[in-house]
Amino acid sequence: MKNIFIFCQPNTFLDDSKSVYGALRATIEIASYLKSTNLYNLFLFAKRVSKNDFFGIPCREESSYALLRDVSKNETEAVIGISRGDCFKSGDFNLVYHHGPHQVLGLDPACYDKKINLLICVSKFIMMQQVEYGINPKKIRIVSNAIDPEFFYPHSIHRLAKSYLFAGQIRGYKGIANLLEAFLLALSSDPDLRLDVCGENMTWAESDPGFDWIVKNNLLSRDNKIDWKNLSQSTPQISYLGEKSQKEMALEYSRHSFLVCSSVVPETFGLVSLEAQACGCIPIIADHGGYLETLVRGCPKLRYNTLDCVSLAEEIIKSSNIIYIESLRQKISSTARLRSWRFAGRKFFIEMNRRKNFPLLFSCGQVWKALRQCLSSY
Repeated sequence: MKNIFIFCQPNTFLDDSKSVYGALRATIEIASYLKSTNLYNLFLFAKRVSKNDFFGIPCREESSYALLRDVSKNETEAVIGISRGDCFKSGDFNLVYHHGPHQVLGLDPACYDKKINLLICVSKFIMMQQVEYGINPKKIRIVSNAIDPEFFYPHSIHRLAKSYLFAGQIRGYKGIANLLEAFLLALSSDPDLRLDVCGENMTWAESDPGFDWIVKNNLLSRDNKIDWKNLSQSTPQISYLGEKSQKEMALEYSRHSFLVCSSVVPETFGLVSLEAQACGCIPIIADHGGYLETLVRGCPKLRYNTLDCVSLAEEIIKSSNIIYIESLRQKISSTARLRSWRFAGRKFFIEMNRRKNFPLLFSCGQVWKALRQCLSSY
């Protein structure tokens, strides 16, 4: 059996994870499919490994790669890099699944195009960035991030009117200060609005976007995190719900009318937008990065000017005055869930299989069945 080595973006494989996003989800899907063929020996590499296997696939420290590569050089089918290129200096990778707008790490710009056989990006936005860095467009394929339809669908729960949700790490570049300022402005026009915030409450630095506004409004705690208790006491319409698992997030999306995507830097794709739509929650998106590509057919385009809290406040007020009937939300959900399967389950492997090293082994239905079995157990 041939070997396939997969280098993964997460520095550490954990025994338990509340959320499976981006590169880690890509790792699960790619590895699960290749494992299901029973034609390859698979090895996963990360900088640190907390357990010896991941879904039954051996996990090893990156430091052990060189020896394993040299011993099995003639038996190696492919080396896949997922959103990183630490081993590119040795010229090993022939396929890269890239999530960021930056160049692949570890690769000399002078030979950027020569060393990449196939570069899979998560959005057109990222693709155009890579073309600017010198990659031949013919070597690039677009495969958007995936969601797990086993979790993300409209749950049987009452959807609150005029309810808004933020989902993600609570840090400067995610635009939380801009969102809070905009929401306070919107509340002055409509006190019935409500904002719930989900995610890890991160430590802030003076260089973070919005830091000055957070300090000015006495929202920074002694440990340099947002003081949600203080904020909720002064503004009871805003609540911090803490970190949530995927199952819990699906319930929150189903309970809220709108998701606010407030990042002040261009997001590569904006997975939470697709998750929300799959649950019938309509996203309000910034007008940059890959957010626009996440909107499915039939979903209202609620957009605002990035960095402009007044523009975001106006979009919140406008959306609160529109009644989106539940049948429309159900239709948006069905489209989002189907799109996620087509992009993540089917298209990724079609692009891989266009290369001679990856023969088409299974039908789309068989591939999807294998992925669902794996993902549902995570």
